[in-house]
Amino acid sequence: MQTWSLAIDSGNSRVKFGLFRDQSHAQFEEPIEFLALDLQSPLPVEILNQWCQRAMASGANKLQSIAGGSNPRALDCLLAAWPEVGMRSGEAAKQSFWPRPHVLRSGLDLPIVIDVDAPERVGLDRLFNAVAGNTIRLPDQPAILVDAGTATTIDWVDATGRFCGGAILPGIELGARALHQYTALLPLISRQELSAPHPHVIGRNTRAAMSSGLFWGHVGAIREISTRLSARTQPPVLLLTGGSAGILAGEFPQARLVPALGLWGMILSMPAES
Repeated sequence: MQTWSLAIDSGNSRVKFGLFRDQSHAQFEEPIEFLALDLQSPLPVEILNQWCQRAMASGANKLQSIAGGSNPRALDCLLAAWPEVGMRSGEAAKQSFWPRPHVLRSGLDLPIVIDVDAPERVGLDRLFNAVAGNTIRLPDQPAILVDAGTATTIDWVDATGRFCGGAILPGIELGARALHQYTALLPLISRQELSAPHPHVIGRNTRAAMSSGLFWGHVGAIREISTRLSARTQPPVLLLTGGSAGILAGEFPQARLVPALGLWGMILSMPAES
């Protein structure tokens, strides 16, 4: 049976959608389709319908969808907008839309050992990354997972595949908003400005100085924490994901950029009976 899956990750700033084909093996694969939208955007019904039709035209025997993430309120809004599934009549009845998603709300239900003080309180986004990271790292190799989103998380998966915790710091965009909101005169640095990689270290005006601090401060934090983690054991694999990962990747040539890391972890966490 060929199963096609739609994964939906509801984050603090964006909702990500990924289409995956036939997960009959556990090795990581890139999504066939990928879409990231602001939280304020409506459910992209037309686009998801096109993905559904593509899956059916490609011989899918089963369609499934799964949803989760670090923003329960946004997830509930998305589910409230989900269309009812109908059937089209004809020579072969076919599903007209994705089935209502199976929702993952507890990290304790995921296929990973969580070795921290309070396993039930770990963010689902971090655990989805760890589940996926376990299919990318080599046997007996640890992994460092950097998710550069609204918050940036730097997490450690040990050589046995256990999630062991990590560090959390404000993301680049969140840092920019905080500098603007909690000072009298500092301007708001736009997403477009922050998306320009490698700002000059010495900013010759206020905006340039802020861009330098936000970017290079972030690079420095990731590098320092990763270096300290790497000193613990054999060299780990470094995986980068999240909305700001693309502009950071050039400073970490040893890393693998995996935009859909968390979505793949969700697919792997789908209960077998679903």
